Amino acid sequence: MGNILLYSAVVFFLSFGIIGFVNFLVDFIYETKYLKNKTVYTIVPMENEACVAENVVRAVKFKVEKSCSGVCDSRIIFVDLKSFDATYPTLKKLEKSSGGITAVKSEEMLKKLEFL
Repeated sequence: MGNILLYSAVVFFLSFGIIGFVNFLVDFIYETKYLKNKTVYTIVPMENEACVAENVVRAVKFKVEKSCSGVCDSRIIFVDLKSFDATYPTLKKLEKSSGGITAVKSEEMLKKLEFL
């Protein structure tokens, strides 16, 4: 009785693996993407964070690149919430140097959202 259960489990997982492998090959050959032509926006609000802005930008970029991994397009938007320190100039400097991010002020973001 134990051998029958063992053999049925092996056959089940073997067939499941074969089906998964065939599915992988079809996706690879025809380059199907589930989120093709889709964009994922990551919006990060920041207020008075000039001293840690560079580390936050680096960490968020790493997480977004790791999670999307080429499945979809991704945009990262850092929104300055009326900071009193140099958060916005720091974000603008990082936008130019590192690329892949967009820095906006909260007023600009609200104007962009009104058109949607």
